[in-house]
Amino acid sequence: MKSLYALLLLMAIPFMAFSQSVISNVVPNFGDQFVLNQADFAPSPGQAGANITWDFSNQIIDDFTGNYTVMLPSEVEGSEDFPGASMVWVVDFDGIVLGSYTGFENNTFTEYGTKSEFSGFSSGVNYSDPIDHFTYPLSYQNTGSDTYSGSVFGIGSSNSISGTQSYVVDGWGTIITPYGNFENVLRITHTSIETLQSTLTILTNRTQTSWYSPDYPIPVMIIASDFSSAMGMPLDSSQTMTAMVSYTPASTTGLADRANQNALTIYPNPAADQITIKVDGLPQNSFLKIYAANGKLSKEVNMNGNEKIDVSMLPPGIYIAIMLADGKKYAQKPFSVVR
Repeated sequence: MKSLYALLLLMAIPFMAFSQSVISNVVPNFGDQFVLNQADFAPSPGQAGANITWDFSNQIIDDFTGNYTVMLPSEVEGSEDFPGASMVWVVDFDGIVLGSYTGFENNTFTEYGTKSEFSGFSSGVNYSDPIDHFTYPLSYQNTGSDTYSGSVFGIGSSNSISGTQSYVVDGWGTIITPYGNFENVLRITHTSIETLQSTLTILTNRTQTSWYSPDYPIPVMIIASDFSSAMGMPLDSSQTMTAMVSYTPASTTGLADRANQNALTIYPNPAADQITIKVDGLPQNSFLKIYAANGKLSKEVNMNGNEKIDVSMLPPGIYIAIMLADGKKYAQKPFSVVR
């Protein structure tokens, strides 16, 4: 399952060694904050190799914005469910608090799970056998793999999950994003096969390509895609592109403009099968995107006024409705689906 915690994968600080980067045993500081933008589409990650230039300068990445803070587990309620974690990446998105629980023991970047909270409801994944994303230091052409397992929990559901993951450091060079040029980056590609045991056995194939600059402790760009199937039949697929907008060590990043937040109303909340979207002063050329709390686009609706939207096919959980006008974010509100 892909989630806003996927935006936090593979975090370590690289430094220069000759003409190529090496990811060293250095982690971000508590209190660091950063902003990531995500789009619900993605181009090809381009070719692998040495001394490559990847140019994504013309991409528009503004569908989903996350403002993150690096925190101690003791500062985050519910961290006792992830006893191995030594660091939590937390995003508070209009009342939805999502935490990604990580650790860096024995020079290994490990993920213990994620948990989102909203209006007393929680959902996420807890790895009893956590994911070791990589062991550092890393350099060009390094490889590794790991297996993992755990449980997915949500509103009225609990299912087992397991998978295998491998990575290869398959490139270095320069990347150009909409937010800046970054030289001497490393490119790391992760591939995984994941099985979710629920009413059906759901198989997900996932690929994630990330670029790391020597100057920042998080990836400056991530391109991810996944494809899910059950009984040999396709269920879902998605592609996302995520870019670092800013990084502020141990200080406060700017919050998204919320001037129009009161213009958007969602009811009932929580909902079971249908929600009504009410907008005061509806702009022209408006449409609504509904994201799961993990950042995955779940539904898209053209807005012609107050809209009744069928959510009966959405799994129980926490969602974010983002309204766009003329291609720009206008307002956003969280809601939950319960049954």
